[in-house]
Amino acid sequence: MNNIGDSEQVVTANAWIKTDLDEIDISDVGDARNVADSQGAASSRQAGMVYAFLSTIGRGIVAWLRRVWSRILCLFSKAEVAGLADLVELLKQVGSEEERFHIIQKNLTCDEENRLLWDETPARIRHLASKGLLTDVAAFCRFLRRDDITKFFCGEEVRAKITLPDGRQVRYITIYMLLEASRNLAWLEKTHNVVQRFFPSETVSGPQPRSAVFTEQSIKDFNDGSSRAKLMCSNLSLSWCRWLPFLGMKVNFETQTVSLSEDYVERVENYAENIHNCFRISRMLASVSKIDAFQPDGQYHWEVAGFYRCLVEQINILSEGSEPQLARLSESQVAYLRETHQKHWLERARKCGIKPLHHFSLEPCIDHQARCPRG
Repeated sequence: MNNIGDSEQVVTANAWIKTDLDEIDISDVGDARNVADSQGAASSRQAGMVYAFLSTIGRGIVAWLRRVWSRILCLFSKAEVAGLADLVELLKQVGSEEERFHIIQKNLTCDEENRLLWDETPARIRHLASKGLLTDVAAFCRFLRRDDITKFFCGEEVRAKITLPDGRQVRYITIYMLLEASRNLAWLEKTHNVVQRFFPSETVSGPQPRSAVFTEQSIKDFNDGSSRAKLMCSNLSLSWCRWLPFLGMKVNFETQTVSLSEDYVERVENYAENIHNCFRISRMLASVSKIDAFQPDGQYHWEVAGFYRCLVEQINILSEGSEPQLARLSESQVAYLRETHQKHWLERARKCGIKPLHHFSLEPCIDHQARCPRG
């Protein structure tokens, strides 16, 4: 009888459970989920606000530490700049900034090879700048490096802080060191202080304002026809040809032709998606436009003409959509390349003595080759 009573209690309990489940409104479950989602979103917003607050505090602390560090450097550099009193008085009597540059360089300590002792120079420069006698430190650094272009393309060692593909940081470089490193295309993409070395121009680089720029003397050194000038032009040609694979092109020195490389689709995607590569192309064309060896009667003109023809062909391929793998590039990216060609590359090509080519009007090259007359 006890077993029968127990079974009746179980049945009754099951009935109560079923009745309770039937009375539950499904919308209540949905409302509960919505509440949970809203609470999660609120928590995410709160976490974002906390992160932004901490980031602001962190940046403030870093800025404060930099100011403290600069004060400490000034205190410790007093001994180093103690002997500059006569130089300060001399500079106060000079009005021309270029004359000041010459006087400052003459009075900076140099080693036995007449190279600046850069470990001591920053303290002196900071001291002169604090006195209002050196208003443009970047311009002075360019002045100190005014001979670097000639030395660099002659294969001599120049000062530059660069991280090589193997991770080593060097403070003195040669063009041959950079030519070897530039075989690594990923390194070329992420290293932003190398293109200024390979392709100097007359304008100051925005990202690297202290890098050397073309002077009248450095351009004369390229164009005076001496054996040194031939070496410099040859090394500039090597630099030019080393950058072509980065832009989806290859060079055949036997036939003096430039053509699209097998991986040009990947390379075009890279420079179309990274706008700074368009600036690099502009710098390349602007640089060689100053050198006689790259003009129509020059030995290396075929390299520039072939490059430009392949460049316009790549733009045509993008504009016409004839390469399915490039279809994922947006219309705005393709339009930007066309606009850059019209505003910048076209004019620089003219300065190199190249007959302008317009997108959509370029006839396809045979086997994608850009054949040009021998220089």
